[in-house]
Amino acid sequence: MWDNSDSFTGDVAEGVIVRAQDSSHFYAVMLDPRTGQYSVRKMAGAGKSSDLIAATASPLIKKLTDVNQLRVDMTGYAFTIYLNGESLNSFSDADYKSGGVGLIASNVDATAMHMHFDNLKVYSTSTAAGGSSNVNSNTPGTLPKTGAPGTDVSPALILAALALVLLGLRLR
Repeated sequence: MWDNSDSFTGDVAEGVIVRAQDSSHFYAVMLDPRTGQYSVRKMAGAGKSSDLIAATASPLIKKLTDVNQLRVDMTGYAFTIYLNGESLNSFSDADYKSGGVGLIASNVDATAMHMHFDNLKVYSTSTAAGGSSNVNSNTPGTLPKTGAPGTDVSPALILAALALVLLGLRLR
C-alpha cells in the first residue's frame, strides 16, 4: 500500500490497521509525513491504547506529498514493518491472532486533513485453512509469489476502522 499527505500543518498521521477484532481492538501502524516519525499502537478497547513502538524518527519516511510504500508482514505473533522496500522495525504481541485490515487517518489539530491511499493488498501465505503458515522468503519490499488475497476482510470492519479518525487516535 502507498500513502502520502497534503496536510502540511497540525498533528496528523496515516497508516494501516491490522488484525482488527472490531472498531476498538486492533494494531495500528502509523506514519507522520510531516515529522518523519512512525509508531505502532495497540488498541485494547474504547479509549485504551498502548504504544508497542513509540513515535520514532526514520530517514526511510518520505515527507509531505512524497509517496511512502508501507508493508506489514505477520507470521504468528511476529510483525515486520517495511517502508519503501526497506525493513523499518519489528515487534511481537500475542493478543490478536487474526483479524481484519483497514486504513487509518488521524487528525488532532490540523485545519484540514487530506490523505491519499492506494493499492491496499492483502495476502495470505497459509497453505490451507487451518494449515501451517509459509514464512515468506522474498526480499523486503516484494509481495509474496504464492498465496491468495485474504478472504476474511469485512467491508464493515474497514469502514469502522476508517471511522477511528473521530476518536482522535494520534501519533505520540
